[in-house]
Parts: sequence; C-alpha cells; structure tokens
Amino acid sequence: MNLVFDIGMKDGEDSALYLAKGFQVVAFEADPALIQQAHLRFDKEIRSGRLHLVEGAIVPESLRASADGKVRFYRNLGNPDWGTVLEEWTLRNQVLGFSRIEEVEVDAVDLAEQIRKFGMPHYMKIDIEGVDLDCLNTLAQFEQRPAYVSIESEKQSFPALEAELDALAGLGYRSFQAVQQGSVHRQREPRPAREGEYSGHAIQLGSSGLFGKDLPGEWRTRDEVLRQYRRIFRGYRLLGDYSFLGSHDFGRWLLRNASALLERCGFDVPRPVPGWYDTHARHVDAV
Repeated sequence: MNLVFDIGMKDGEDSALYLAKGFQVVAFEADPALIQQAHLRFDKEIRSGRLHLVEGAIVPESLRASADGKVRFYRNLGNPDWGTVLEEWTLRNQVLGFSRIEEVEVDAVDLAEQIRKFGMPHYMKIDIEGVDLDCLNTLAQFEQRPAYVSIESEKQSFPALEAELDALAGLGYRSFQAVQQGSVHRQREPRPAREGEYSGHAIQLGSSGLFGKDLPGEWRTRDEVLRQYRRIFRGYRLLGDYSFLGSHDFGRWLLRNASALLERCGFDVPRPVPGWYDTHARHVDAV
C-alpha cells in the first residue's frame, strides 16, 4: 500500500521525504506551533490530498481525555521535538537542561480510529515522547500490520528496551535494525529506490531517515539486535545523557560536542558519541 504514517511529525522533515518518494502521508502532530508551520510548509500537499494532518496527541492508556476530548500537552520551548503528554517526561527533559515548558490543551487522538479511517500503512514511523509503545499496542487490534515500523528506542532501562522488542515480536516482526540517529544525514537513498520513487531528497540531521528496503544496514534477529543494544547501552552508561557526565552542564556540553572535538584531534569519527537509536522492524509478511 502506498501509505505512510508519520506519528510525531515535528518539523516535517520525515513527511517531506515520504512525499518526495511518492507516498501518501498521514502525519500526526500535537504541538500547535509545529502544526502551524506544517500548514505553511505543506499547503500544496494538504490541499491536493497527498498529506493528511491529524492535529492532536495520541493518549496512552494511563491517561484519560477530558469530557470535551482534550488532553494536556507539555510543549518544550527549548526543544520542540520533546513535547509530550507525560508529565514525568518533562522532568526527564529538565535533567537534560530543557526546562522551559508550556502547558496547552490539545485534542486527544485515537490511533485505531485513524487506522480504520485511512487504512493500514506500509510503514509507520513512531516518535512521540513516551507513547511509542502504546502506538505499537494499538496494532494488536488489527489482523493486518505495517510491513515496516520504527520507534525511538529506550535509552535508560534495558528491560524496557527488551519489552519494546517483545512487543514488536508479538506483533509478528522478526527482523530488526538499530539505526544510529545522529548519523542519518549521511544516509544515501539507493538508486533505483527500493521504497517508492527515487527522490534525491537530502536526509536531514534530526530526521528519522530512510526506512524499509531502503535502509542500508543489515537486518538482524531479535537476539542479534539485543546483543547489539547491550553494546550500545554500555556506551550510554559511560557517555550518555544519564551518565555522570550527562548530569552536569559542562558534561552535557562535552557530550554534545564530543564528535567534533575528536575530529579536531585527528580522529575519524563515523558517528556521534554515544548517539541515540531508532529500532526499525520488518514484519514476517513483508515482501
């Protein structure tokens, strides 16, 4: 099916790639300011029906919308990508130095209802702070599943990361890639493209990057990618956001600039240190 769900549209870079590759896109965004930007950037695509913008926040089972269908959303004014409906995630962001929060009310969105409305997508990108797993659990209501999905992987708790992989496996996903997100701007779209049309679109830092058959890496089994994540978590513990360095202002600055500093010292750094990862998953029925 020629359909992609962009759940967590943010600045629209992912949707721009999917549209450039010829896909129909349903994009979900809760932040009113980002929604306004999307209407300006994608006015032509929205009017033509190639892009449907779903405005509001997908709500986890632990939260309930108000009687008028509204939910509290915490806009992160320092880093708009980190807006969330979960208050505990705002506390996490404050630890990382992003403490400017604005509370707004937005519409609550039922993901299952949107799937029934638009159909099951070929690929579902999920990146909504703290609610990725709830989106995956919604797929259990349907017999058909996306051929490919991606989520922002857990960084703090290894058991929580295992639970993400277990949820994907329970939905029929058998092949996985851990994709370093800090280096997606180095990805190059294959030509001819294996997903949609060749676009020549430049992958931007901060976007989710390529997906599905276009991914350049090796697909692994659950056990293989779990071993890879064990190595990744060792890096998180030493140099990650929640390490000793990551808990101090100077340490956070050093971590953000570690790759550039190493390169200035003459080291070849192919990816950020320690970076952050998305988990991409391929369904057993994907062709």
